Amino acid sequence: NFGILGYSSFQGLQLMKSAVLDLDPDIVAIGFGMNDSEVAGYRDKDMVSGTPPSRAWQPMAAAKELEFYKLLQYFALRLKFRPKPMSAYLQEEADTKDGAVDYDAMDPWTRVSPHDFEENVREMIRLSTARGARVVLLDNELWEQSPYRPVLHRIAADVNVPLVDSLTIVEDAKNKLVADLEAGLHLAASAPALPAPPALSDRPALPAQSTVIFRVSRAAFDVPKALSIVGPHAQLGDLVPNRVLMHDDGKDGDERAGDGVWSVAASFPARTRVTYVYTNSGAAGRWEGLDIPHTRHVYVPESRDGGPIYLPVETFGQLYMQGDGWHTNAAGYDLIAEAVVKALAGYER
Repeated sequence: NFGILGYSSFQGLQLMKSAVLDLDPDIVAIGFGMNDSEVAGYRDKDMVSGTPPSRAWQPMAAAKELEFYKLLQYFALRLKFRPKPMSAYLQEEADTKDGAVDYDAMDPWTRVSPHDFEENVREMIRLSTARGARVVLLDNELWEQSPYRPVLHRIAADVNVPLVDSLTIVEDAKNKLVADLEAGLHLAASAPALPAPPALSDRPALPAQSTVIFRVSRAAFDVPKALSIVGPHAQLGDLVPNRVLMHDDGKDGDERAGDGVWSVAASFPARTRVTYVYTNSGAAGRWEGLDIPHTRHVYVPESRDGGPIYLPVETFGQLYMQGDGWHTNAAGYDLIAEAVVKALAGYER
């Protein structure tokens, strides 16, 4: 396994040339994109230089390796750091614009642009197949609107290599978990997940409001008072935590009293991107009882008949099929590995 934390396709190509090909591999699985898309303020290819550092720079570089220097740097960062409340993170997430990111405009500040990403992946495939290796591509990003996804699909079709779509695998597993949970708790089936909305000019006219029912299972957590929902929307408390209390009493959209699934109804314009988190029994106005350090979001579906729409049942303290906001969990990686094996089985022997 030559996977290295933080590597982009640029570094992966260098690693393939310097170490992987010497092993004469029979199979090469290529999975990049998550780090390539980082807008880090530099391009990976610009960080490689054959020019040795000047003599004037060398003492400074050596000083930075001293533990005393690192300690001073730590104290300086501590003095500058100003922690932000959870409400600030929620607002930042809500302010994120819908739609695809224009990576062409951000090329000078993106680690590996989609264009360079395509060149790197195609070269890795060429080098691998020239050695007689079978290649499998993996789309590792859990980001539906990633501009790197269509690049991988195009490459796979052009050179006839299998592509394992990790996003689809993980999303299908999430949907099955939700469906099984809803069936097991005898709850109404949720509306299908709504993908990111189309560009504004392509959107059809929609009803003014859709009423949605947020639902979250308490799972193994005790709930001394009530679960709450909070977000940068008036219906969700305008970023004031523990203000909007949910129900497990059969009221306000709750389907059955005392079943451990807390619910609340709220109305939004259809296709609104709603950002929120859950809290458990904290004091109003205080960030107490936060379930996970991650913002949740949903696109509000259109109500075809004007009735309320049940959103997928979530679980307090869990993010289905994800280890964090960027990566799937162990179960997800098992499914991806199984898909790689199936893809390899499709090769002619």
